[in-house]
Amino acid sequence: VNSIGIDKVFVIIGHKADLVKDRISGIRCIRQAGLLGTGDAVARARSALLKDNKIDSVLILYGDTPLLSQEIIRKLIEKHVSSNAGATLLTAQLKNPTGYGRVIRSSASKIVKIVEELDASIYEKVIEEINVGVYCFNKRP
Repeated sequence: VNSIGIDKVFVIIGHKADLVKDRISGIRCIRQAGLLGTGDAVARARSALLKDNKIDSVLILYGDTPLLSQEIIRKLIEKHVSSNAGATLLTAQLKNPTGYGRVIRSSASKIVKIVEELDASIYEKVIEEINVGVYCFNKRP
């Protein structure tokens, strides 16, 4: 992410935290006790983000997202900024979306919710648009 102009990076660490911390340098690590999900991970970084007045937007991504390129991240950020959206998320179409959260849209194509595989109805499970797990949010207190 540094190569696309992101200079403030926080890594939320939990499982095998010491191994991760040893492999990255110059990056602030914030510990998450237990596997409590993305929302809890973001909450752990919240106070550090709010203290920094130079941060306008926050990019959230999983460290193990496959096939994620600098170009895709750059385009997501550009779309987020140009659309003046409060939140932007990356989605993908998969012929076999088993195991992924489905993106549920309204008749006007607006995202209504994301339903995880385990919680999806039989109708939602046939939806091929998935949540990739890459988000951009405007920072606000």
